[in-house]
Amino acid sequence: MIGLDELIKLVSQKTDLSEEMAEKVVETVIGYLEDKLPAPIAGQIDSLLGGSAVPEDLGRLVEGLGNFLIRSSRTINHHLKGDNNGYLDQ
Repeated sequence: MIGLDELIKLVSQKTDLSEEMAEKVVETVIGYLEDKLPAPIAGQIDSLLGGSAVPEDLGRLVEGLGNFLIRSSRTINHHLKGDNNGYLDQ
């Protein structure tokens, strides 16, 4: 299980973003996923980040979400530092 605060700290640590910026990134991506994913899956994300017990398959989904957030945060961080290395040119 992973909570929202834990996910924010993980993104912050892995990307060198401030916790405030990592929180914005996490909330933006979660909001996007909740809008785009089917309702049952979106509801599971809410349950997971609220600290409820989740099935093993959802744990893998969250691990993938965490990796996605980390990659997204790195791209944003590089862009904010003016070192985008072509990340946002595509």
